[in-house]
This record gives sequence, C-alpha cells and structure tokens, in this order.
Amino acid sequence: MTLGKPLSLSIPAVVQRYGLALVSVAVALGIDRVLFSHEVKGVGFPIFLIAIALTAWYAGVGPSILALVLSTLAFDYYFTEPYHSFYITRRFSLLFGIHPLCLNGDMVQRRPATC
Repeated sequence: MTLGKPLSLSIPAVVQRYGLALVSVAVALGIDRVLFSHEVKGVGFPIFLIAIALTAWYAGVGPSILALVLSTLAFDYYFTEPYHSFYITRRFSLLFGIHPLCLNGDMVQRRPATC
C-alpha cells in the first residue's frame, strides 16, 4: 500500500490562501449570527476584524483584501440597520473600511517569513 501526498500538498498554495480568506469570514459570520440571534450585540466588528487579521497574517495581501471586502459586505448586510440591505452610510464605510486596511498593511509587514 502506497501513501499518497498529504492533502495540503495536493492543493495549490493560491487556493489554500484564498480558501483561508473565505473560511475565516464564513466562520466569523457564523459566530456573529449565533451571537446576534441570542441578542448579543456589538461583537460583530471585532470578530470580523480577527478574521481579516488572521487572513492577513497567514495568507498575505490578496486574500486579506478579499476577506476585508467579504467581511464588509457581510457586516453591512446582516448587522447594520436597515438589516438585510446593502445600504452603506458614510459612518459605516469610514469605520469598517479604513481601520481594517491599516491593520491589513501592518499585519502583512509583520508576517513571518515563509520558506
């Protein structure tokens, strides 16, 4: 019986990096939806920020920008009034758009060197 390559070696690195962005935002959205259904409010922004930071740290610039865009859309659609709408106010775009971009640049610069 021969052993095949581990799953992580058979998936291209680009797919892994962008997959991390999708999965981290999906997990953050799931956690936020559960907390929001139990009327725990005010934790959506930090949880999405953690997803963006993890993606920036482990996956790099491109995937972290994808995580930023997906997090912004998910946060606006599910957690800002009017709910289930993509109406974006100026305050929301400043709050959720600028801060993660600054974090994204900082995290990418401090990311550990890859082999």
